[in-house]
Amino acid sequence: MLAALATPEPRRITAAPFDSSEAAEWSLPALGVVGAIMAFLAPDPAARWDPERVDNDVMAALEARGQP
Repeated sequence: MLAALATPEPRRITAAPFDSSEAAEWSLPALGVVGAIMAFLAPDPAARWDPERVDNDVMAALEARGQP
């Protein structure tokens, strides 16, 4: 993965990894990094993720960083 990160223009593939509902363009280094991160995260089955909650959470995160 480190050698791939040093490559100026890594190869890209279209994939829907990590239980994604839509395919998107990914570089191989990005897949490796996200795969490593996702190995340590688990979804909370009690969490409700609808557009309103996502919007509220994104706004709260931006406001916490001082970016309205």
